[in-house]
Amino acid sequence: MTCARMLSKGLCAAALMFLLTGCMSYRFSSTLIPKADSSLSLGSARFHIAEIQMVEVKHSTVPAWSTRISENPEDIQREALSYYPGVFSDDWSALPVHLRVHSNYDNSMNIAAFFCALTAGIIPIPGAEKSQYDLQVEIPGEDGFERFETIRFTRRDVVWGTVITPFGLIPVPGRSDIPKKTATIAGMGKETQESLKLRTTAFSNACCAEAITQVLRKADPARLQALYDSRKARMQTVTLDGARYWTFLGFASSRAEEEKPEVAYVLMYAGPPTWNSKPEEVIPVARRGADGRWRPTTGYVRKARTLTAASVLLANGRPSMVVFKSVDKPRLEDFTDLPVVEEQEVIELIRWSNRVLLQVKNRTLPQLLQERPTAEILTLVTHFEK
Repeated sequence: MTCARMLSKGLCAAALMFLLTGCMSYRFSSTLIPKADSSLSLGSARFHIAEIQMVEVKHSTVPAWSTRISENPEDIQREALSYYPGVFSDDWSALPVHLRVHSNYDNSMNIAAFFCALTAGIIPIPGAEKSQYDLQVEIPGEDGFERFETIRFTRRDVVWGTVITPFGLIPVPGRSDIPKKTATIAGMGKETQESLKLRTTAFSNACCAEAITQVLRKADPARLQALYDSRKARMQTVTLDGARYWTFLGFASSRAEEEKPEVAYVLMYAGPPTWNSKPEEVIPVARRGADGRWRPTTGYVRKARTLTAASVLLANGRPSMVVFKSVDKPRLEDFTDLPVVEEQEVIELIRWSNRVLLQVKNRTLPQLLQERPTAEILTLVTHFEK
């Protein structure tokens, strides 16, 4: 009986030792620590993290795992909104924040594992994963991208572990900006690993949101307010043929290296737009000439039942408001350059252009043949043939 009891206790002790092997402890830190402040605001301006561009990624050994920020702007926006609801917003009127990120990863985990192995897995040796980020904050406006100062922060996670002793459960010495984590093989299943990665990534994203907030707080408040007011002023609602549309006057450059926008266009939505909405139509309404001056152009709303032109009014030499009007006798020149559309919309565009050209033929061509010189008419015909 005594032997059986001793055997039972021995088996329990062996099982316990097995469960305690492969112990690990983590701590998590950052040079920028997010601080929740629901009262913070930057005037009436609101911001939305809309785009992240990883410009340069360097790593000395292997890519970072726990200290990496998400490349999905929605993830960082979610953290920003939870920490600073008075600064960030999911409303479409918020100023879009674009991030250009330079990152540098370093990892000493392999070195720590090597020295731990020299102790037969008995003594825990700390290893670190470090990610350094340089963030450039940009906000698009009427004159191109407004660029703000670059800010740097570093995320660092330290872990140590053991193989055949429970010493790895001792918390890693040093500061941790979120609660430390300890685990054993028994408790470190796939779900726990995934939850740990989600937790550390969320912390990295929150640090990124903190960096953006600090940049915005140092920016000129009047300039931020002007950018916000300009964006809101370029949002309109219009009714065409009984259907309501939400529109936005935006700016773009045809070349990535261009500092100033070259084209103004109107985005048209069938409902109140969100940050994930796809526009029903994108219509160019102004172009910047070689002299740097804006000149209105005429585009046409393909979704409208009647022939409807879209153009723009200039204020202080800049496109300021989109205007729509029904056209009885369209100008032939308006159709020499048809809009560029997605591949799946080509057939629809061809049908629309054929219908419109038929109207031009019936309404405009007779008068054009009477009033225009022959040379000018031949030029138009040659352009259409191309």
